[in-house]
Amino acid sequence: TKSVSDTPVQQEASLPQRTARFTTIDVELDGNSGCEFTGYTSKNNLSIRIQFTSDPQLPAPTVGFTFKQGGVIDVTCAVSLSDKICIQRDTEGLGEVQIEFPRLPLRKGEYFIYAHLGCENAIYLYETEHVATLTIDDSLSEPGLVNLAHSWHTLAGHSNIKG
Repeated sequence: TKSVSDTPVQQEASLPQRTARFTTIDVELDGNSGCEFTGYTSKNNLSIRIQFTSDPQLPAPTVGFTFKQGGVIDVTCAVSLSDKICIQRDTEGLGEVQIEFPRLPLRKGEYFIYAHLGCENAIYLYETEHVATLTIDDSLSEPGLVNLAHSWHTLAGHSNIKG
């Protein structure tokens, strides 16, 4: 668990109006908390839980996560606004969000995971935080960043293709 502030209660009370920020971020790979992990293609479950404080007079913020490789290539992202998730908050503007990535399909490499807290339209970012580094080991020699779900079908001879 990463506490974004040493004294979150004091800082929550003095949060400037018209903003939002992280108070706690917890990243787990298969139930183990930390910020540096080693995993295996399509074998591990990643969970990220964030707590935040926000100006209760503003609409609820948008939460997003990005996975980067080499610190520059965006491999994928998940954004609450795009997924039509309504972020819950209490009357003081405090909220908590958890996202889960089951059986991560990432291929061999080092990935940097970032959490983002933005305005309700995901246009303005209040805060971005590097939350974890994930090194994936993969026994396959084929190139690529992800192992996409797929299925194969094979027939002896030719089927009748309409076209």
